[in-house]
Amino acid sequence: MKKKLYVLVPLFCLAFNAFAQQPAQSNTLTTALQQATTQTSSLANSVKLFLYALAAIVALYGAFKVFTKHQNGDQDTSKAMGQWAFAFIFLVVAGYVIGGVFGVSLN
Repeated sequence: MKKKLYVLVPLFCLAFNAFAQQPAQSNTLTTALQQATTQTSSLANSVKLFLYALAAIVALYGAFKVFTKHQNGDQDTSKAMGQWAFAFIFLVVAGYVIGGVFGVSLN
């Protein structure tokens, strides 16, 4: 068993080294990675805008729900307001984080 390991490990290392140094695949890989980066950045901009739109909808709906609770005399309006505000803040911060990670700015 040990003799097989002494033979297989160096052969594996040589084969791995030979495949790792092929320049033709490196150029293709670099091009593919650049293309994937471009597509991801364009998608990140759409996701960021979607999160901002969703945050606006959540804020309007939450304000309406809190106002309705307040008008009905419910004593739990501060808790509801905090929950809706946190949802709004989370969506806005998520948009900023996505923009920062992918280097996207609103044009």
